[in-house]
Amino acid sequence: MKRGILAALFVFFAAVFLMAGGSSEKKAEGPKLIKEFKLGYINSPIGPMHEAAVKYGELVREATGGRYSVKVYPSSQLGNERELTEAVTLGTVDMTLSGPTPVSWYIPEYSMVNCPFIYKDLQHYMRVWDGEVGKMINGLLLEKKGLQVLDNWYRGPRYLTAKKEIKTLEDLKGLKIRVPEAEITLEVWKILGTNPTPVPFNELYMALQQGVVTAQENPFEMIQTASLYDVQKFIMNTQHVASHYMLLIGDKQLKSLPPEIQKAIRETAVKAGDYQDKMMLEGEQKILKDLEAKGMKFVEMDPKPWKEIVLREIPAKLAGKYRMDIFEKVINTN
Repeated sequence: MKRGILAALFVFFAAVFLMAGGSSEKKAEGPKLIKEFKLGYINSPIGPMHEAAVKYGELVREATGGRYSVKVYPSSQLGNERELTEAVTLGTVDMTLSGPTPVSWYIPEYSMVNCPFIYKDLQHYMRVWDGEVGKMINGLLLEKKGLQVLDNWYRGPRYLTAKKEIKTLEDLKGLKIRVPEAEITLEVWKILGTNPTPVPFNELYMALQQGVVTAQENPFEMIQTASLYDVQKFIMNTQHVASHYMLLIGDKQLKSLPPEIQKAIRETAVKAGDYQDKMMLEGEQKILKDLEAKGMKFVEMDPKPWKEIVLREIPAKLAGKYRMDIFEKVINTN
């Protein structure tokens, strides 16, 4: 009798256990992950851009019901800026967040859009890149390299930093400045009397530390997140280039997805961009205060003489290589 009761109880609890186990297993499975996109960039895993990239992954997962996700690879884990962009064209990396330098690499005749001192302010810059010129560039990157621009995420102006205080053109003479790998940027800083040297961003800290270069130029966020305050003392209020990140995806990768997923990828890119823009526009002064707290000195100066010489000399210097009508379109954008 006792043995029979025990046997019956065993069968009962075993059945309950199996039912509970089957139920929990089914619940844990959830929607099946179809693809995890690789998103690589050179920035450190801190700051507004990184936070927005992580946010983008969350938005993609939510918008696709958990079937698609984005995994971020910061700090040049998958390569430097150019290597990452090339990897996207080849399909070995799905997405990247890059500055606008791919224009100089892949459609160099349009490089005047990256010319320092050409923009009046950040609002002027936004109008150019959100308008006719920006749409033209997006179309050419797609046509020539198979790169889709999902959205432009604005990151504020670039500032000159150095180991010494710089206020005048005379102070610039012979300055060993790191610049991105873009001819127009090299030419501009040559016109200003410096000795510009291209250095990949992931090698910049060491180059400054070892004296290979003694100055560089980047937005506040990049200066902060790359700890450049350790190897640079002064920030000059040049604001010589407004800047943004291009969220790029390979056209083939995007078009291989179902139409509703393509739509979700695009729409969430814009939402994440809005999130990043808000953080940047609200947070730039906070970043500056942090840089000052870490020992950097903010130098007020007048960059107008620098701008005048660049805008006077650069068109004649590069007219044979680059489209000057684009230069005029940018300047005349209202």
